[in-house]
Amino acid sequence: MTYSSAFSPLTPAVVLFFLLSLANACYGQQENLKTTYPGLKTLVYSPGISGFRSIGECTPCILARYDKDGHLYTKAVQYTDCGVGFYNEYYPSGKLKITGQHQENDTGKWDDIYDRGLCWTKTGEWIFYSETGKVITKEYWNNGIFLKQVPERSLNEAWKINFILNGNILEKDARISMNDINSLTVVPVFKNKSNNKPAYRSSLTISATGKVQIRVDFSENGKLETDIYALLKTKGYNDSSKTSLYILTTNQMDSKQSWGHFFKFK
Repeated sequence: MTYSSAFSPLTPAVVLFFLLSLANACYGQQENLKTTYPGLKTLVYSPGISGFRSIGECTPCILARYDKDGHLYTKAVQYTDCGVGFYNEYYPSGKLKITGQHQENDTGKWDDIYDRGLCWTKTGEWIFYSETGKVITKEYWNNGIFLKQVPERSLNEAWKINFILNGNILEKDARISMNDINSLTVVPVFKNKSNNKPAYRSSLTISATGKVQIRVDFSENGKLETDIYALLKTKGYNDSSKTSLYILTTNQMDSKQSWGHFFKFK
């Protein structure tokens, strides 16, 4: 028996991809590969210099991320380091862990996607699987706004972080007076009403050219107990227009869940 030259022996990579796809199908799982972008190429990111090169060339692309042990970690549509389409996350076994969608950029313009809020903006249905392939929960989002979780999980988690100053929620581009910095409170907004809330801790980093960087932790209730205004004066931070503030909030049970926010002084 002879075979057409159009067919060649399967490479190990092709065999592995086929087996993983078959395993996901057997467990009723379905990768999200829907996209409206034409002709997307697939690039591979792995730790190291070549990985950063792949991110720079992803304009946009399907980026397959591998961890340091060579396991496929995520497969997602990105524009450099910004998620702008389908998203799939995997367990080290290769089985699906999470599948969902980020808002797509349908304008054809890419130079201001951060300013337009098009980075990692969840929308539609997100499905979370156990490693045995069962659905743990589903979440529903509308262009970055969390709607509901079905069923609600017993362990709650935040979906965004609010910054409260004098009773008002600050916008992301708000400016803060040096005198008001100690009145700032970091408030996680949770997905459901469970009392089993993981601890979220925040830190404040203040920097300016030519100055020693300042880092202060918020208390467990999201407040600054250090007199920041006095500390700034002691460290010679006299020009507020050249000073930047960065607040990092991290889930203490899952360091991968974190938020970073930049603010400026008035």
